[in-house]
Amino acid sequence: MSAGETVSCGLTTDAKVTCWGNNDDGQADPPADSFIAVSAGGRHACGLKIDGTITCWGDNDFSQLNAPEGTYTALSAGWEHSCALKIDGTINCWGSSEQGKLQVPAGSYIAVSAGRRHSCGLKTDNTIKCWGDNIFGQLNPPAEDFSALSAGWSHTCGLKTDHTIECWGNNNQGQTDTSQGSAPDGTFSAVTAGGSTTAPGGGHGCGLKTDATIECWGGNNFGKADAPAGTFSAVTAGGGHTCGLKTDATITCWGGNHFGEADAPAETFRAVAAGGGHTCGLKTDATITCWGAYNRFRRATAPAGTFSAVTAGRYQTCGLKTDTTITCWGYGALDLVGNFIGQADSPTGTFSALGSGWGTMCGLKADATITCWGHANDPPSGTFSAVTSSCGLRSNATITCWGSNHFGRTDPPAGTFSAITAGGGHTCGLKTDATIICWGALNIRTADLGG
Repeated sequence: MSAGETVSCGLTTDAKVTCWGNNDDGQADPPADSFIAVSAGGRHACGLKIDGTITCWGDNDFSQLNAPEGTYTALSAGWEHSCALKIDGTINCWGSSEQGKLQVPAGSYIAVSAGRRHSCGLKTDNTIKCWGDNIFGQLNPPAEDFSALSAGWSHTCGLKTDHTIECWGNNNQGQTDTSQGSAPDGTFSAVTAGGSTTAPGGGHGCGLKTDATIECWGGNNFGKADAPAGTFSAVTAGGGHTCGLKTDATITCWGGNHFGEADAPAETFRAVAAGGGHTCGLKTDATITCWGAYNRFRRATAPAGTFSAVTAGRYQTCGLKTDTTITCWGYGALDLVGNFIGQADSPTGTFSALGSGWGTMCGLKADATITCWGHANDPPSGTFSAVTSSCGLRSNATITCWGSNHFGRTDPPAGTFSAITAGGGHTCGLKTDATIICWGALNIRTADLGG
């Protein structure tokens, strides 16, 4: 979802864009194309299509609908201009040229964000370069290393590689006064990370405390971080909802319920897994039942058979069968260039555990090595005792991560751990001293690497 000045737009699960708000210039009437991203600006909006091209709609007084040709990986709509990141790492901007908004500095970038009269880009060396209007000092980023950025009306904030946040520019409303939040204090027996950094409310995490209660932190859209009272034996965080397995073997869910994902059936379970808009439970008879998502892409249609574990991703679910093979179901979503990723394809071989991510699934093989499928990068060699979609818990209790390091999500802290869990763009680990530590792309109140 993207909130602009006069309009907001959301990307639906079928890759379509829906907009709402002021429609005086047609900014709430997106085209009927398939998209992988959308950004709402002042009186216009732009979408990144699945073929990597850009289409814009709404007001065109400053040629802000004249997106340049080419293939792109990201885009950001500002007040009267927009910018997009090309596949070669350069940035193109179009629309109003006042204040030098279209004069992008040379260099290679990995992210871009457009504000009202300025824009900023995150370079491949983790520094930030800004251009355009500088009346409030919004072009003067600190000389630090960053992993993400966001440009506002007349200020910008960046997520530093040490997972703290720094802002610069206009401070008339205290918008550049930042402080770092953290996972809660206390001792825990389990941890789960959910949400997507592109989703409204950001990522969130929850921990099962040693007194069997649940505490959540981070983004709280739809109340997904408002854990209910009671005692639990497990907890799982999805995109916009969270579910807990109570000590009486029933499941309680809270947060978003747009697709029925929080309507747990009145049965008894021994495990639960929350996905993007659906939930699956491993019943006490070792079968799996799923609910939510209006059963879109058949992700709520669990196969017959008996299972020992279940894990849910954004559009897909996988179960570890009692014969140690893995069966997956759901949807193999599109990647940036329109290819099916195949995260719902069942791997061959025998496994002892499995882990999921938004578009990646991984399994711990019987020989303690890791194999991944879907939107996957090759995992490292060696033996592991647990796995997520991009991190593994090694036999010496340390964590190794792999793949894209956007937001610093593959930079695990030092120390020894007993469990790990991954969300949309972040990971949390349960340390051997029963405390929790998180890293990666989280909203301001979700993670802290201070220990």
